[in-house]
Amino acid sequence: MNGHQFTLRERFKWHNTDYEITRVLDDGRINLVSLATGEMLTVAEQDLAQALFNGALRFAIAGTQPPNDELITEPAFVTLDDCTPKQRLVAHYRYWVIEPLVVMGRHKRTEQAVMDRVEAVVEMLERNNVPVKLTYGKDDGEQIHTALSVRGAYRWLQAFETSGQDIRSLIPNWHKRGRRNYLPKTVDEIVTATINDLHLQRERHTVDDVYLETLLRVDEASVPDEEVNQLRVPSRSTIHRRIEQLDTAETLQARQGKRAAKRALSQYGQMEQPTRPLIRIEIDHTPADIILVDADDGLPLGRPTLTSVMDVATKYPLGYYLGFEPPSYLTVCEALSHAFKPKGDVQARYGAVHDWIAYGLPRTLVVDNGKEFKGHSLEDASLSLGIMLQYTPKMTPHFKGGIERLFNTQNSGLFHTLEGTTFSNIFARGDYRSLELAKLTLQDIDSALHIFLLDYYAERFHKGLQGIPARRWESFLADGFKPRLPANVDDIDILLGRMVQRCIFHYGVEIDSLRYNHPELAFLRTQLKKGEKVKIKYHPADISKIYIYNPFDNVYLNVPAVNQEYAQGLSLWKHSVIRTFLRRERDKVDEKGLAWAKRRIQEIVDQAKSRQKKTSRRQKIARWETSGRSAQNLPVDTPATAPTSLPLEGEEKEIVPDMGSVSPKLLDNIRLQFDPEELEAEGWRVTHAEEEGS
Repeated sequence: MNGHQFTLRERFKWHNTDYEITRVLDDGRINLVSLATGEMLTVAEQDLAQALFNGALRFAIAGTQPPNDELITEPAFVTLDDCTPKQRLVAHYRYWVIEPLVVMGRHKRTEQAVMDRVEAVVEMLERNNVPVKLTYGKDDGEQIHTALSVRGAYRWLQAFETSGQDIRSLIPNWHKRGRRNYLPKTVDEIVTATINDLHLQRERHTVDDVYLETLLRVDEASVPDEEVNQLRVPSRSTIHRRIEQLDTAETLQARQGKRAAKRALSQYGQMEQPTRPLIRIEIDHTPADIILVDADDGLPLGRPTLTSVMDVATKYPLGYYLGFEPPSYLTVCEALSHAFKPKGDVQARYGAVHDWIAYGLPRTLVVDNGKEFKGHSLEDASLSLGIMLQYTPKMTPHFKGGIERLFNTQNSGLFHTLEGTTFSNIFARGDYRSLELAKLTLQDIDSALHIFLLDYYAERFHKGLQGIPARRWESFLADGFKPRLPANVDDIDILLGRMVQRCIFHYGVEIDSLRYNHPELAFLRTQLKKGEKVKIKYHPADISKIYIYNPFDNVYLNVPAVNQEYAQGLSLWKHSVIRTFLRRERDKVDEKGLAWAKRRIQEIVDQAKSRQKKTSRRQKIARWETSGRSAQNLPVDTPATAPTSLPLEGEEKEIVPDMGSVSPKLLDNIRLQFDPEELEAEGWRVTHAEEEGS
């Protein structure tokens, strides 16, 4: 999914009508023209951005649009997982080849640099010292094609940069191939010579000129009166395709000269230090230096996790996760999702004076070496979003100095000023009794953090920036900066999701004892081979719905859980705790039993809250009740707890285990069991026990 902006000539589909931007006005409005009727209209850019994130607007895919056809808004592949293993390996191999050249930037990338990189890759291939996988198939017995040339490297670079640095542009188009139609050697040589003589010259010759000259030369090369020696004449589309496949740098240099080619292929303004918003953003976690209390009984819950995202160029905060999940890939996804999207009316909800004006897709995401940042899901999602992951060396927090300073400012400027703070260390805390003085809830801190970030941090003068973050962001907007946006907001949740594979049955799909169904699954099941599995993605913070990939239409189906009363707002961790408890109490795990177990655990949690004083256990109770959600996603007026007394429809009265026989340390003692193939080693932490090493 390449990045998009509301700029001149950008095309998109809005309410099933194709539009093109004809003019961007200074007052934040945009002139559009309907590609079907020619009707002109003027709309506010903010309305278009809101329509995008509401799902009513989709950008056209760059570089794929015929001039007079309906706009193409769906990519050939939503994620790398949707293509074949061979195509996926080729895409990663090509990206590895060009990555140093991409990082170098067009302003530094010379022809010699490209040649040196190609030579280095060839040498590494000969020594069998390549850091990317090249084999696939049974027992890795097959190897991808690794032949490389300077022209090929340029072609991959052009495709990658034209697509907004989307790795899917490097996927071979084998799925579009039909029967190959090779030209005879003599005709192929004639076509190449004609293109060199006419097209690769300073004089301007059209495709028709090259085609007609090719006809004459092929006719002259044929032997008269000998049908067997008559050469087959190539079509005009063949000539056009051959010209389109020429290397851009080589063509520009031949037709316009070296200076003009260098000027056309250079990109100015890309420096080591970002000079525009969203060129480089940083993300990291920290336990907030404050102890929070339960909103119901006022007892302490412990320190929440804070995962923050910040733009380096403007020092403006982009988003965060605040909750009781331990630092994990889940908190990373929640924070990035918050950063990418508009934040809504924060003034009305949180009482902030200023609005949260920053959103959009970055070019580079700077992370450390935590396992939550090194998983397959984050890598593929970043590449598909046109985001380059940059890993800092181990034990070098100064490489992410911006986010570290943000944490320090949040602690000293906010958390250390509030009741219940733990300060930064025991020496600073002295005899301050953090547990006894704590009185703020998660919702209180969420509101305070919004006001602190928007009304203080973003509005004060920063020495390193030599300016005010909010004014700096606004000045870039006034100068024509447009945040990069996803072509389809739904793809963000899909790309950042966890993946499993399942078979479709007459009742739908079953995952971890939960069933999901959709009317379109019946047709999809008939198209699949017997025993063939489909790819499924879902968000671990909400398993009430899943996304099932339809390989025939290249789309994902949004499939809800059949038992929504049980699954609504349920996290993967919470569901796993329920299943483990049910296995202990009963022999059979079914949906009715899950609902019973959910109610029983909630009763245990409610009773534990009233008598449990140990902060570490109450923190796990808070994790249960927030169900993995960040503070800004929790209901404002209603507690995030499940009903405990509603009977299940058709439920028979039965003897349930005595409450006294159930350990009050339920959430401490449960050790979750997973299939290793399903629980990928990429930062999914499902228990605090894992974090503590128990």
